[in-house]
Amino acid sequence: MYSMFYECASLEELNLSSFNTNKCEDMSVMFYRCKSLVKLDISNFNAVKVNKMRLMFGECSSLKELK
Repeated sequence: MYSMFYECASLEELNLSSFNTNKCEDMSVMFYRCKSLVKLDISNFNAVKVNKMRLMFGECSSLKELK
């Protein structure tokens, strides 16, 4: 999932609650520079195996709601 939504500057809302992240190890810069992102649902993320989250939400200055 490394840089999956990197620089999606127009993205405002995203629901990823149905994503299967059970085997994911790297979520670094996943939402980096998503400057318009206001609402994000990652409520069912399983981060047990994740060992890299560097700057996952870096420069997400508009993010107001995170589930």
